[in-house]
Amino acid sequence: MTDKSLAQKVAERKNLLKKIASFVSEVCFERGKKLEYEECSTHTRGKYELKDFFGFSFVHQWSWRDNYDVYFNYNHGLRLVLQFMEQEGCYEVLYIDDNPSWLGSLKKLMSSKSKMIESAERRKKRLAEKEERDAKKKEKMLKIQHEANLLGL
Repeated sequence: MTDKSLAQKVAERKNLLKKIASFVSEVCFERGKKLEYEECSTHTRGKYELKDFFGFSFVHQWSWRDNYDVYFNYNHGLRLVLQFMEQEGCYEVLYIDDNPSWLGSLKKLMSSKSKMIESAERRKKRLAEKEERDAKKKEKMLKIQHEANLLGL
């Protein structure tokens, strides 16, 4: 590998990690669960987790540096696919899964997050409306059955 191609790969990897870090931070804060939070005298530390977000789970922990864990739901279960740290723009990859399928899925999720969330919210709303209609139907039927019993039918 030439110096030029290696430098290009380094720049691409740093850019990718920067995008992933921004995405994970954003979705963990917006939709995740706060596991830890502490304000110290010189810094703040915390940990957020977001499980089962369109086939991925994320953990973002921060203090003096940011730590990111990305899990992907392969057919046989959830598996760590990327773990890295960032401090002041410097990245260190602790683990990266060499199976490329998760990366394509993550890039697709990052590029269409808003659309996917809106679609999921619409599905959730439709399901809630259906459940409400079904509950009203059931309640109405129970009322009719109760009346029928009172009338000896």
